[in-house]
Amino acid sequence: MNDFISVSIIGAGQIGQTHAESFHSLGDQVKISSIVDVDENRGRKMAEKVDAKYVADYRQVLAEKPDLVVICLPHTLHKEVGIAAAQAGCHILMEKPIANTVEEAMEIVSQCKRNHVFMAVSFAHRYRLEYQQAKRLISEGFVGKPYTVSDIFTTNGGIHVPGWVWNKKLSGGGIMMYSGIHSIDWQCWLMDSKISEVFANGLSYDESTDVEAQINGLLQFENGSTGTIIGRQPPYLVTARTRDTEVIGDKGRLRIRMGEYLDGSSEHQSFLWTTERDAPFITQAAAVIKAIRENTEPWINYHDGLRAQAVIEALYKSIECKKAIKVEYPENN
Repeated sequence: MNDFISVSIIGAGQIGQTHAESFHSLGDQVKISSIVDVDENRGRKMAEKVDAKYVADYRQVLAEKPDLVVICLPHTLHKEVGIAAAQAGCHILMEKPIANTVEEAMEIVSQCKRNHVFMAVSFAHRYRLEYQQAKRLISEGFVGKPYTVSDIFTTNGGIHVPGWVWNKKLSGGGIMMYSGIHSIDWQCWLMDSKISEVFANGLSYDESTDVEAQINGLLQFENGSTGTIIGRQPPYLVTARTRDTEVIGDKGRLRIRMGEYLDGSSEHQSFLWTTERDAPFITQAAAVIKAIRENTEPWINYHDGLRAQAVIEALYKSIECKKAIKVEYPENN
């Protein structure tokens, strides 16, 4: 292996730029070999920022066999590019969700296994300091036995959200696929349990779209605890997005405001811990590079991606059927 890990970023949109800058910040241990995008102007601008070459066709990049490809494309393209990357022998960091459906995601996973490469999934917010601290406190018994978790969030909306998100064929779904999937991931992680059953309702703010812009979901965990998720993705720009997570147990509670603070209270103490400088995408990039060097499975991998996506499919079925739905997980997941 080279002294550096070669990385190709496929997709030069908003999140692609975040990943490119994060890997570039790791210095000599990483070389961003290429930026791939069908928009030449956008791709070249990003390539110049991270001292990489611009390539229009991802197949050209895969022929060069970089150590890692970071896939940051509309969800409907994940299957095609993910399978091709695995067959080329490249490790993958896949932006969430893995694909438009669990079935498509499993096809990518199958090729990763067959070609002995890993797939990390970008649930980068799990690396945030306030969530890491909350997980540690829960594990140490600060809240006692956790019995409920809730998430309430409003995204930036408006021009911040790529236009393809509002097209189900391209995105696979609306707010849950684009943003709410993070909540599902970290709720399962914080509660240390899979979700067994869901009930939800959702609506769109615009009749021209075929995906949900708002969702209200109730979650039943396998360990007996419960969860809720309320998400809103307005069609206009929200200047101050918010994301709050609360965990309540029989001895205490924790409340997280993403990117800002963690506060807690119990029978014997209370605290407010503010987040100062945090860089979850850089932490994630470093963790993925470490997994390549040590030939180990990434901490957040396809198992996490499949579980979260299975829950979302159940939520969508619940919205359609107007009843509670059991979550069907892929075999061995």
